Amino acid sequence: MVDDLTTRRLVMAAVAGPPADQPERANGFACGGLKTSQVWQGTCGWSKPKESHQVVLFIRKCERGVFEGVIWYPTLGDGLMTVSGKTSPDGSVLFTEDKVLYGELTHTRPGVLAGSKFTAKLSCSTLEGTGEWSDPKTDERVAMEIALKLAE
Repeated sequence: MVDDLTTRRLVMAAVAGPPADQPERANGFACGGLKTSQVWQGTCGWSKPKESHQVVLFIRKCERGVFEGVIWYPTLGDGLMTVSGKTSPDGSVLFTEDKVLYGELTHTRPGVLAGSKFTAKLSCSTLEGTGEWSDPKTDERVAMEIALKLAE
């Protein structure tokens, strides 16, 4: 099993770009859905409070329309969470932020909370959609938006 530090290093290395000896990664991926080892970068915002943060999504594994990965919020306490989801042939993507690996929100520091669920539309190089996080204690709901581009 890959530990949290290894996962963070993989995400940061992927964001830095492909190695010079792998030019096929530098040219991007053919259209056709999410693929293992893809990196998506962009923003995720929510309504309460109204704000938006940088986010990086790393697809760790994708097989037969089911995927697992991690999502990193570098400006929210370096928060890192596992994600899982599924894709449809029409480009619909459903995914959930499952578990905080690092940087959970506390009263004394910014961070992330698991449980957000997203519905998005995938094109060749963009993943855009809406989501919702529900407070498990109060059932208060927070609307979210996500806009990502495939990193090259």
